[in-house]
Amino acid sequence: MNDSRLFINDCPACGAHDWETTPLSLREGPLRRCRACGHYASSSSAAEYGETMREFENPAGTLPSDGSMQRRRTLIGRRLALLARLLNKPAEELSLLDVGCSSGALLSIASEAGFAVQGVEPSSAPAQTARDQGFTVHTGFLEQVGLPDAGFDIVTLMEVIEHLPQPLDLFQEIRRVLRPGGLLMVSTGNAGGLTLRATGAAWEYLDMARHGGHVSFFTPSSMRHLAERAGLENVRIDTRNLRLVEKGRPGYRPAKLLSELLAWPVARLGLGHDLVAVLRRPAE
Repeated sequence: MNDSRLFINDCPACGAHDWETTPLSLREGPLRRCRACGHYASSSSAAEYGETMREFENPAGTLPSDGSMQRRRTLIGRRLALLARLLNKPAEELSLLDVGCSSGALLSIASEAGFAVQGVEPSSAPAQTARDQGFTVHTGFLEQVGLPDAGFDIVTLMEVIEHLPQPLDLFQEIRRVLRPGGLLMVSTGNAGGLTLRATGAAWEYLDMARHGGHVSFFTPSSMRHLAERAGLENVRIDTRNLRLVEKGRPGYRPAKLLSELLAWPVARLGLGHDLVAVLRRPAE
């Protein structure tokens, strides 16, 4: 039976309703794990979720600080270059849609690289900030804005999916707007990594107050479940980064050094706490 107090009842990844309660206690209640696919979900109520999502109406959106912009530019640049290589085309021949584009940070990087870009953003203030920079940005949810079929070679969904109680409709809409053979790149946290095992409920990614609306936590397995339900093929799933102790807690500095030493094998084993999935609309 569904619990009307919960923001998430059915599993966002596989659709099952077979939860087990984990020992990890968050402010909003225990973290839950889907027995069918291993996906994790918050015990947040809809009201608690809505309160934390208000931060996204800030006109600055998710625009990085000056100190982190170059790191973001390098990271996003590498990811976009990967997509171009997988499609075997130069950026100048590829169209890209950034879903949840906020104030346009990724649009700016992709545009400078040569991609033809558009964005979709549900929050009106950051969407206007992106438009003020000259980008075409549709205000609303992708399922509402009525973009044409098969209009894009690439769709990016960066740090969005962890906010969604039921992402299947969005994935199906992304499949519709992708050209056959087109690629979706999704980035999110990896609840199947070593960081959650090491830090438990202290993992800052689980903190809904710190990261507004973080309620749905994927693993490589649960991401594959969602992709299959939406009719998308799994091209690759990569993970990176490890945190053994959260910043400010005892032992952070030596743990940080150890995390850096373990970063490569952790990535090879798919146990990093940052997850990036590349999915494809099947060629027709």
